[in-house]
Amino acid sequence: MANSDAARIYGLILAGGAGSRMGGADKSALVVGGVSFLARARHALGPAVRIAVAGGARVGPDAADGLPLLPDAAANAGPLAGLAAGLAWAEAGAADWLIVAPVDAPFLAASAYERLLDAARAEPELEAVVAEADSHVQWLTGAWRPWLAAEARRALDRPDRSVAAFLKTRRWRALPLATRPNMFLNVNAPADLAAANDHAAADSEGA
Repeated sequence: MANSDAARIYGLILAGGAGSRMGGADKSALVVGGVSFLARARHALGPAVRIAVAGGARVGPDAADGLPLLPDAAANAGPLAGLAAGLAWAEAGAADWLIVAPVDAPFLAASAYERLLDAARAEPELEAVVAEADSHVQWLTGAWRPWLAAEARRALDRPDRSVAAFLKTRRWRALPLATRPNMFLNVNAPADLAAANDHAAADSEGA
């Protein structure tokens, strides 16, 4: 990753989802291959010098494993509320970039964030770079300028409070990534969790 020594990178784990299709489970505490989702997300955010968890009302201190817990910027407002809280936290810490990982994508890798940051630095006019895989934009996996904190908070007052809608008002681009299988596997239901454990087991056997 270029200029890593000069950059101040913060990381954010988005963990505020209701987990309704998982019976209301706290996804951060779910385990794949013997490792919790939160620990996996923390590892993926390897380029970050500090990491926090957004959606603190959903995550207990034990599951957070000592990471700061950030309350959403607005209640029941989806991932944008967690992103707004993370951007404000990163801005207060004078971070250059905030890299963001959804807690329910257990196979994200630090290499993806290194590439996102390299792309962001290569185009200084950009305010955000998000991943794209198999022609699908991964709206919750990206690198963001912390100065967007106030704009993200204001976007919560709009009818469409999706991260995608907010991003499309900013200077951004999607970065196509040639990824390893299942890097963007999203665990929303018990069948997804079973598939993730099967994938982790196969990885372990092939190691």
